[in-house]
Amino acid sequence: MIYLLCFIVVVVAVVVVVVVVVWDLMVRMEQKLERFITKDTDYNDLLLYHLENLVREAAHYLKIRHGTVDPKQVQVKIDDFERKVRLRVAMRLHASVPFQAMITLSCNMCVRCCLALTLQARKMDISDLEPFYASNSFAANHFQLDRRKGAIIRQF
Repeated sequence: MIYLLCFIVVVVAVVVVVVVVVWDLMVRMEQKLERFITKDTDYNDLLLYHLENLVREAAHYLKIRHGTVDPKQVQVKIDDFERKVRLRVAMRLHASVPFQAMITLSCNMCVRCCLALTLQARKMDISDLEPFYASNSFAANHFQLDRRKGAIIRQF
């Protein structure tokens, strides 16, 4: 009976040590690879930032072109917004690719970067911006989605 009790205590101690070692290894690896790990985060703030920049540029254009002081509404094409978001992700990923990998190919973006862009876009759900368009931050900042016009409208 005592041998069985000692065996159980030893097994439990070994399991605890293994769990602690694996946990420590996981934490250290996560710290080292933190910039490559994408966590499930809310990208609405980032998307809103890019959308507001496009609206600001469009409002500035309207002021210069038509001489209006402050437009009451500004329209941004949905395609322009989605293209800008995808381009920003591509630029961020392309900047992280080593120079040697870039000079080995004659195209604008190396194969590694294109693959990374595809994976990152899937992780960020950039291929589907519907959750952003339906979010509270989109509506709270006076944006409206008009599919018929193919535009995002902001009322001032």
